Amino acid sequence: MIHVRHRHAAIAAATLALAASFAAPAAGANTIQSPSYPDQLGGTPPAVTAQVREDSSNLPVVWVGSALDFPGINTRARSYFEKNGLRFFEWAPLAVTATDPNVGVFDHINKYTPSLNAYIDDVLRQTGAPKVNLVTFSQGGLISAVWQRQGNNASKVDKVVNISGLVHGSPAAQLANQLLPGGCLGIGTCQDLDPNSDVIHFITNPTEALPGIEYLNIDSRADIVAGPYTNNLMFGDGDYQNVLIEDMCPFQQVDHPLMGFHHAVHEMIVQFFRGQDVKPHCIP
Repeated sequence: MIHVRHRHAAIAAATLALAASFAAPAAGANTIQSPSYPDQLGGTPPAVTAQVREDSSNLPVVWVGSALDFPGINTRARSYFEKNGLRFFEWAPLAVTATDPNVGVFDHINKYTPSLNAYIDDVLRQTGAPKVNLVTFSQGGLISAVWQRQGNNASKVDKVVNISGLVHGSPAAQLANQLLPGGCLGIGTCQDLDPNSDVIHFITNPTEALPGIEYLNIDSRADIVAGPYTNNLMFGDGDYQNVLIEDMCPFQQVDHPLMGFHHAVHEMIVQFFRGQDVKPHCIP
């Protein structure tokens, strides 16, 4: 009965989250309606002088999805990455929930990491690659951050892109954990997103960026659902870049649910994995 009640509460929370996202200002809603953005970045690789970092675009890319992603939802990202020569693999929390009766929607983060670990190990076996590059979105950022700190998992990763990756948790979750019965109505992910939780302490201490991994953190000032946007950026020691979409593309503010579909975000990811300076083409 606990598991059933947990699922019902999670579904209610998911509904509220979606309602909040649709109620948010629509400034970013039109930014993804741009089919004319370039399918490929200039064709041939740039000259060496344009390289600012190591090119790791030959490594497989594992997309670690958000709580409400399902396998196959990121077809636009897959198409763009593959047209630019990247190998794309997709892992989603909902796939775990669908196959494991012990894992619910919006469950505690540590319940997802065994599946993610098995998936990444399988990608490494399939491809023969020494490491992967990760792209995480929303809850996927939290899952990935915990996974990277378990065992020797960090050694399997070269670069990480966090799209609104919830590095510092969520003040809204903190409030829900304090005010709602059972702490967030017993919803595990909400409890783990409390900035004072053991999970957030685990992924931010002693540093937010792990040694040996290069990070790109992408967000927008219009990120209301996972706001404030500074929660999704890194601070302190480490090898990372923090990028706000509207600083790269003025007037293109994007709210949380649409961020993983935005053309400039996809372009920045490819540039980052290629070791290029992150400078997307901006489509009005």
